[in-house]
Parts: sequence; C-alpha cells; structure tokens
Amino acid sequence: MTGDNLHLPLLLLLSMALTFFLMPRFIALLQQGESGFTANNYEGKRIITAGGVVILPAVIIPLIIYTDTITYRLLLIIFLAGMVALGLVDDLLGEKTCKGFRGHFGLLWRGKKVSTGLLKAVGGFSLALLAAAGVGGIYSIEWLVRGGVLALFANLFNLLDTRPAMAVKAFYLISLAYIFFGVGELLIIFLLWVSLYVYLPWELSRKVMLGDTGAYLLGGTLGFITIFSFSSGKLYIFLIFLLLVHVLLERYSLSNLLERGAQRCELLRFYGSAIIKWRSKQ
Repeated sequence: MTGDNLHLPLLLLLSMALTFFLMPRFIALLQQGESGFTANNYEGKRIITAGGVVILPAVIIPLIIYTDTITYRLLLIIFLAGMVALGLVDDLLGEKTCKGFRGHFGLLWRGKKVSTGLLKAVGGFSLALLAAAGVGGIYSIEWLVRGGVLALFANLFNLLDTRPAMAVKAFYLISLAYIFFGVGELLIIFLLWVSLYVYLPWELSRKVMLGDTGAYLLGGTLGFITIFSFSSGKLYIFLIFLLLVHVLLERYSLSNLLERGAQRCELLRFYGSAIIKWRSKQ
C-alpha cells in the first residue's frame, strides 16, 4: 500500500471524529438564545442551518494534513472554503422570502436592493471561473463553460436541499456513479462520505440542516471533480443539462413537485385499497 491507500483509513477516521465532536457542539451553541443560523424547514419549523460549517473542516483538515504539493487539492480546498463562506453569509443574512435566480434578479430589477442571494450567485460564478482557470485555457469559451458547469453544479444542490437528506442522497448517488466510471479522486469523495454518514442522523432528526454552506460544499465538490475529469465536449452536455434543470426548478418548485407526488401516491393507495376491499366482497 502506498500513497492515499496507506493513509486513507486514518484520514477517514479523523474526518468522522471531527464531525462527531464538532456537530453536537455546533448545535448546542446555536440553540442558546437567539441565533441567525435558523431557517424554516419544509414543515415550517425553525431549525438550525449552515451544517456545512462543520462538514467543511472535517474534510479539509485531513486534506491539508495529507496534501503536500498537489495543486489540484490545494485549489479544491481554497475553492470550497470560498464557496462555504458565501453560503454562510446567505444562511446568516439572506432574504428568506426571495428564492431562485428569478427572485433575486427580480428584486434587483424592481430597484429595491441587491440581495445576498444575488451576491452569492455572482461570487460563486467568480470563484468557479478562478477554479476553472486551473484547468487552463483562460479567457476562452471552454473556460466559461467550465466555470458555468461548476457554478451550476454547486447551485443545483442548493435547489435539492428541500427535504431531510435529499441533497446528501443525491451526493452519494452521483459520486458513486463517478467512482463506478473511474471519475474523480477517491480520497476527497470518501472523506465527504464518512463525514456525511456521521452528520446524517442529526439532519434526519430535524436538529440541523445543511443550509447553503453544506449545499455549496457538496455541489461544489462534484462540480470541481467534473470540470477536471471530463473533456470540453462532454462539459457542453453537462452545461445544457444543468441549465435545463435550473429552468425547470425555477418554473416548478421542487417542494411543490414533491408534495404533488406525495398526494398522488396517497390517492393511488386509497384507490388501490378501495379496489382490494371491493374485490374481497365479491
């Protein structure tokens, strides 16, 4: 065993230990008195947000310990720290009633103010362009495409984070597909896997949410892996797909789609049980 394989078990244990140690203290600290780190969940209950603040050090500390001169990892650490910082500002100071690109740009168009969500979008795209410069080809169409894919990937997980564990499940599914096809670096993906595994019970028990910090962390990681792993031609496909998904979710709220799906399932169960009862009487 050499390289990452030799250190992998210790690094994963360190990530799990950091999450296990920091998360309950983070929750306990924010439960004391009034805190800006709360948001309404899909049930309308106030829950502590910005859980990604804890997951970030659980991932980057092991990376910093092991990273020597690997530019890829150093660039990833700087990018993720910047994205989480943007998400933290929006989690803490963001306009909760203004959602999506249309909502934030609409607020600006009506001349009211520049929302933190709009600043996050502009800052996120700027960071994405800086990260994409690490691939090369600065000031080219391919550079803009890579930056667009990275920024949209990060924001996609912000849109997915509407139900407990939804963004986490999406990360597990996409990253598992990447590993299956030999895409990405195992160390980075595994560090997030184990940290999220420790974190997940707190989210499922409605004690904390990922928030923009966690969503940007997960989506930013996958987007970063994507732009460094796929050719320009495939990135064009990623860009078109991500744009279509964003347009769909801007037009039809994911929460509303899930609620409609749940209602239809209830109707199907109702009619199914009614048919079974009717047949049993025949």
